[in-house]
Amino acid sequence: MAETITDSVDRISELPTCIIHHIMSYLSEEEAAQTCILSKKWHCLRASFPILDFHESYAYFVGNDLAYRPNGECRSPAREKFRRLLIKFVKFVDASLVRFCKLGFSLERFSLSMSLLNVEGSYSLLNKWIRLVIKNKVRELDFNVPPDRGVKMYTLPWIVFFAKSLTILKLGGCKLEDPSDTIRLHSLESLTLRDVHINEDMLQKLTIGCPLLEDLFLFKCWGFRRIDVYKPCKLKTIKIEECYFERILSIKIVLPSLQGFVLRRPELSTIDLIGCPNLNDLTLTSVKLTDQEFHCLISNFPLLENLSLTSCHFLNKVSISNNQLKFLRVWECHELRSIDVASPNLLLFDYSSDSIPTISMNALCQWKVTLDKINADGDTLWLFKLKEFLGFANQIEDLNLNMDWDEVCLYIPYKPVLGIAIFFDYNSF
Repeated sequence: MAETITDSVDRISELPTCIIHHIMSYLSEEEAAQTCILSKKWHCLRASFPILDFHESYAYFVGNDLAYRPNGECRSPAREKFRRLLIKFVKFVDASLVRFCKLGFSLERFSLSMSLLNVEGSYSLLNKWIRLVIKNKVRELDFNVPPDRGVKMYTLPWIVFFAKSLTILKLGGCKLEDPSDTIRLHSLESLTLRDVHINEDMLQKLTIGCPLLEDLFLFKCWGFRRIDVYKPCKLKTIKIEECYFERILSIKIVLPSLQGFVLRRPELSTIDLIGCPNLNDLTLTSVKLTDQEFHCLISNFPLLENLSLTSCHFLNKVSISNNQLKFLRVWECHELRSIDVASPNLLLFDYSSDSIPTISMNALCQWKVTLDKINADGDTLWLFKLKEFLGFANQIEDLNLNMDWDEVCLYIPYKPVLGIAIFFDYNSF
């Protein structure tokens, strides 16, 4: 009996190393560390686990209140406490990385997110870590080092741009300078830049030097006035979000491979996507397009299936003619007066705003409608439009009315509405 029990307990140690590491990859940093108690083999293999993720460790060392505060909001004496804790965390990262690299294994993923203070030697340590992970053929690098107030932004070393093993690269809070040599990220498939300073030449070199790149995400980046992507590559998705620190004069993309494009809150003059005929997913948020500019833009995408417009306040009349369009979302476009859709294959129309436009479409699709109105009792024209809208919108299957008024007198005609919710905020009823 004892022998049988021993055999069943030890079987977990008989698993191949690759299987054990694969199991660990589904665990959080804390859970992976706890596997050390399962057996001696698991304890040894924890040190060789090829995923080094220090996000949870950072919060553990410095505390959640300091780890997730906005930069610049750490004042004395909390700032000095944060400095001491940060030094301990830096030493922990350094020891862990050096210990792993001595084993000679390739590194699957290295993830680090920490605020930078004026800690002596911190920049040289960051450079050391970058060199070590690149030397150990890291495949995924997530490196987020936003500087605290008054601290110089970290400049990423050039060695990153020649890492042939990288498939996923996420950078945050740093500066990218143009290397003297050609960028050679030949395996890179996904690039994310968040709060990064990058100039136009560097941005263009990145797209040229990454022949396998499929996804490009720019969030709150600055240092460029134009975005030009025109070299033959495999880019399928481009997202440009909240890059409003400097006005972007133009965005010009010539990519037959592009399938998805997201543009959110830009300070933008012109946009040209005429060279993207295979685009099937387009999202525009707070983009200042006139009716004519919008019509010229979407007329270039005969294969468009998903279209989302949010807070595009320059639009007054939207006219769409596309046989492939299946999903249309229009949210918070408050100046919109009419929507004309000639898309017979449309499956869902999702509308949310405080304005009630005239809507015409030739598809018998599902409508999901949310109407918000403050002080509705003082706007008889809006109430008349609401009554008219509910009377003719036979395809509404999900309706939400959020209204604030003093006196309620509303007649909702019977229609085949599957779900309806009306919320009143009133003083007297």
